[in-house]
Amino acid sequence: MSEVPQLGHRVTGTQESTNWKLCMLCQSEDVRRGPMVLQPKADSYKHLLEQIQERASLHDGNFVHIQRRLKDSTKETLCTERAVWHRACYCNATNKVQIQRARDRNDHALSTGSYTGRKHGQKRDNTEMDEPGPSTSGSPAPFTRSSTVPLDKDRCFFCQNDDGQHLFQVRTEDAGKKLRTCLEMPH
Repeated sequence: MSEVPQLGHRVTGTQESTNWKLCMLCQSEDVRRGPMVLQPKADSYKHLLEQIQERASLHDGNFVHIQRRLKDSTKETLCTERAVWHRACYCNATNKVQIQRARDRNDHALSTGSYTGRKHGQKRDNTEMDEPGPSTSGSPAPFTRSSTVPLDKDRCFFCQNDDGQHLFQVRTEDAGKKLRTCLEMPH
C-alpha cells in the first residue's frame, strides 16, 4: 500500500518526511529551544542548506539524518513550503566555531583512521540537537580502549620499543611529577 503524504509533509525517497509546520531542523515545537523564525529571508534558506550539507559531509552529529531527510530540498522548496526553524537550532547549525570543530574532528579521523566522539560525561548544551538513535551501518565504530593493542609493561611506555635500555618504573601516586622528571632527564 502506498502512503499519501499529508498536507505540510514531504516524503523523500527514503520515506522520511518533513513536517514544514515544525522546525525543519529538530522537527519539534519545543518552546525551550527558543522562538521560531516564521518568515526567514530567502538567503537564510540557502545558507542553512549549505551548512547542513557541509556538516553532514563531515558526519557531524544529527546533520547526516537532517541532510538525508532534506535530500532533494532547495531554497525554492523551502520558500514554497514556508519552512521555519527555532532560532537556537539555526544558530547551532550555522555556528562557525562548531563547524570548524567538526572539520578538525573529521581531519583527525581521516588522518588517524579513528573517530573520537563527545567525551564521556560531557554535557550537551541546550541548543544542540538530539543525537540519532541507533548507529547506521555506514557510520564508523566508536574508538574504545578495548579496540586498541594493550601496552606491554616490559617496554617503553611512550614508544613501546625494547632496545635494551633501563626502564623507569612509575606508580599512579605522583605519576605526573615522576613522569615529568623522567622526561626532563638528559638522554
